[in-house]
Amino acid sequence: MKTPPKALLIAAACIALAPAPRLLAQQVLLFDNLWKSDLKVEFHTECSPSTPPKFSQPTKVASTRGLFHISYDPRSEPKNGKPFTHIFFVDTGTGWLSCPTEIDTSGTFLDRHERIHFTIKYGGKADDGSLDLPIHVVSRGNFIDIVPSSTPIKVNVMILPEAESPGLDLRNVLSDIGVIIDSAQISSDNPRNWKMLEIATKIPIRIAPNNPETLRLRLQPNSTEAILATLASIKPDGLHDKLRLSVRNQSDFGGFPRTAQVEIGVRFVPSIVIRAFALIFGSLLGTLTTLLLPNTWKGWRYASKEVLKGLLFSLVADLFAMFLTANGSRFVIFNFDLDPGQVLPTLFIGFVVSGGREVLTYLGFSMTGSKEKAGEVGVVSGNQPRADER
Repeated sequence: MKTPPKALLIAAACIALAPAPRLLAQQVLLFDNLWKSDLKVEFHTECSPSTPPKFSQPTKVASTRGLFHISYDPRSEPKNGKPFTHIFFVDTGTGWLSCPTEIDTSGTFLDRHERIHFTIKYGGKADDGSLDLPIHVVSRGNFIDIVPSSTPIKVNVMILPEAESPGLDLRNVLSDIGVIIDSAQISSDNPRNWKMLEIATKIPIRIAPNNPETLRLRLQPNSTEAILATLASIKPDGLHDKLRLSVRNQSDFGGFPRTAQVEIGVRFVPSIVIRAFALIFGSLLGTLTTLLLPNTWKGWRYASKEVLKGLLFSLVADLFAMFLTANGSRFVIFNFDLDPGQVLPTLFIGFVVSGGREVLTYLGFSMTGSKEKAGEVGVVSGNQPRADER
């Protein structure tokens, strides 16, 4: 076997010792690290020969003297707590270089655009420039505020319930980057209260800075369960159910995904028909139980007149209570603030006005006396303190 010529040995040695193309070009593109009061950004870039980029809508930036051009997609790729990654393509005039860049961020800032200075050195030429780049933070904080249109949400309850679509304002708290809502889920503490509970707005949603969007819910209560739920809390500010909304969101251009959660109180509002049944039942109950007290029965003719009188007086008392509470007064029974728009207080109005006071007195409940005593029934103006505040 012949010994290779000396020239071939030298060439083979040069090839073996030559560095990889990536290492040769790793100092082509340099970004200045960024330090501000609320953020720190570090760049780690390596370059290697490449083919032209195939972005559908790339962002293109020329260096100051136009010696080089950079093309890139402003969307980054989060890596579960590791640095975000951008790929920058540099047009050197004689070919292309691909420069994957890891961007390591930290600080208390919220995602935003920053002006980043860069330097390119290649083929004996050097130039610099700057570009706008969305900078993201890896954190569990949220970039949206969820604000219900009313607190609590009021849902009408009818004999034949219909779906309602209350709205929630979603507000982007970022200064110059949009937020993408890619999923939303709604649940209830008491699922039996609902026939339908879902998101009505089509997802995904993009929320521009300073431009809130409305997320619509589709709510249809189960009438029987909803009415029973009103018995658990009859105070004017009491809740009958609680909804839990979960919204998955991330900032535009590839921000880190996060989930915003909010609890939404629900107050069921019985329809006029349901309240009318409650008022009639309460009035009949009050009249008939009064007529059954000792030495009270005076015949059916008298009883029928008492029933009609009780119904009329109950209707007047209920309308009066609704009118006054709508204008800021409080409806008080036994020192408890009640909502006359609910089933149980309406029933009690009919019962008391139609003779139930005598029944309660007979059973040992005092219906007279000062406001501090347990027998108080009436309407109190809105500027007077509640019993539990004195």
